[in-house]
Amino acid sequence: MSQYPEYSQPEVDEEMYQRPDEVEVRRINSPEEAARYAYALSATQEELNTLNETAESERARWQSKLADVDEWHSKESAPLLGKMSYLRQMLTNYHVDQYYSAPNEKAQKKLNSIRLPYGVTLKSSQPQISYDIKDEDAYKQWMADNGFVEQPEVKLKWGDFKKTLTTTEDGRVVNADGEEITFLSPVKADRKFEVN
Repeated sequence: MSQYPEYSQPEVDEEMYQRPDEVEVRRINSPEEAARYAYALSATQEELNTLNETAESERARWQSKLADVDEWHSKESAPLLGKMSYLRQMLTNYHVDQYYSAPNEKAQKKLNSIRLPYGVTLKSSQPQISYDIKDEDAYKQWMADNGFVEQPEVKLKWGDFKKTLTTTEDGRVVNADGEEITFLSPVKADRKFEVN
């Protein structure tokens, strides 16, 4: 039994239902033949739609089972996550106590990182100072006056410029005024064809 369903149109070649790598490449030579291929494309799309609907139905069925697993996991892991949070807080408190009870800066520096057994490392770092801007206008003016401003990048209007261009028969690019644009050369592109 064929993996493809039987269709009522007898003039459709069986090769239209083969995998692309099994079909000999040939050309369509008439409107009738093009219509047969269009029919085969439409029938194949219907088959694919049916397959997609089946897959979506199966995904929905399994999705509800996955939701049950997620709910179970959340319920079972909540106490463990709470315990881990408590243990982390206790170790952080220990690190804070050790750091601030150190006799001097050199001793504190050694306590920036404390290695413990079982792959646990306690780390601390001093964040960089951040600043709030109280007067936006004064800030911008001072930055500009003292050279802390980047020049904005020039934005070219390529789309508008391109509309003024044409290509002469000898391959030169000229603008609407007939001025030759020597820094451009035309690039020939092949026509694009697609099936919708």
